[in-house]
Amino acid sequence: MHSKIKIINKRDKIMFIIIMLLIIIGILFRVFFYNGSAYEVSNNREDVAKSYLEQILNCLSDNDEQGLKELFSKSSQSREGFDDEISSAMDFFEGKVVSYSDKIPTKQESTKNGKIILSTVTLRSDVTTDKNKNYFIIFNVYLVSNGKTEGEKIGISWLNICDMDSDTTIYIADTYQ
Repeated sequence: MHSKIKIINKRDKIMFIIIMLLIIIGILFRVFFYNGSAYEVSNNREDVAKSYLEQILNCLSDNDEQGLKELFSKSSQSREGFDDEISSAMDFFEGKVVSYSDKIPTKQESTKNGKIILSTVTLRSDVTTDKNKNYFIIFNVYLVSNGKTEGEKIGISWLNICDMDSDTTIYIADTYQ
C-alpha cells in the first residue's frame, strides 16, 4: 500500500511538469509570435490605411481643420508651422470629393526578436472633386513605433496634396520636402 502512494505522487509530479511546460510554451508563443495589438495592426494595415484615407478626404471635403489635425501623430502636430500647413491645405483643396482611387498601400515593418518594433503604411490616391479638380494625395501612417501602438509617433506622420492640373503640391509635416 505504501508503494501505491508513491506511484500516484510520481504521476501527479509528471502531470504537473507537463502542464507547466505547456503553460511556458504558450507564454513563449504569445511573446515571440503574437505580440498582442501590434500583430493585429500588422495584419490590418491595408484596412487602417484606407480608413485614414476616408477620414482625410472627409476632412478636406468638409473643410474640417481640427479633424484633419487630430489624424496626425502628436510628434507631427508639435512641428513648427503645422497649424499653418493645415490651413494652407484647406485653402488649397477645392470642392467636395466625388471620386477617389483605392490604391494598394506600401507597407514597412521591422521586427526585433520576433516582436514588431515599427509598422508604417504609405498610401497614394487619385482624387476628383465637384469643382473638376484632380489631386493625388499621398500620406504615411505610423501604426507601431518602438514596439508600441500608442505614443508620440502613432498617426499620420506626413501628408502631401498635389494638384495634378497645376503640378502644385502642399506639404503637411513632411520633413523630406
